[in-house]
Amino acid sequence: MKKNLMVLGILTMVLLVFSLASACGGNGISVEGKANKGTYFTLMGMAPIQSEYCVYVVIKNTGSSPMRIDLIEAIFDAGGEGLKLTSMKVDEPGYWRLAPNETESFEFCTDGYTYDILLNVWKKNIDNILFHLIVYIDGGQIEYVAPVPPLENLPERDLSEKEPTTGYLLKFKRL
Repeated sequence: MKKNLMVLGILTMVLLVFSLASACGGNGISVEGKANKGTYFTLMGMAPIQSEYCVYVVIKNTGSSPMRIDLIEAIFDAGGEGLKLTSMKVDEPGYWRLAPNETESFEFCTDGYTYDILLNVWKKNIDNILFHLIVYIDGGQIEYVAPVPPLENLPERDLSEKEPTTGYLLKFKRL
């Protein structure tokens, strides 16, 4: 009787874990990214104004079933203060659907806010900013963070490339 109850308890735990995984689509994701120094231009595309942080991220569905990404948030964190950017799909159906092994890429740049971030870096005397990536997936969320070196140490972003082939490889840690 005790063995049956123990087996039933273990089966219940397995089913609970499986149902939680299914609630998130039963998917896994991998995240890779590169950081570059970009150039921020005015709205009219005229003269460059200043350098900017640019992070190019590739998200891959490593699971065995399709996944739905509702929203991506990126935060350039300079000691607790920073810039929050959001990427959402505005055309139908309003989200990204990734099949197994399929990828989607995103680019986040600090644009005209770079000065504010650099000022916070200087005021707080920190070496690196942190890049937070929050992926809202199948009703849940997964957060990653990676340090980004100082702007002057990043390679220049080649604007002739749609996807950067060079850059500082970010080492993401899942939170």
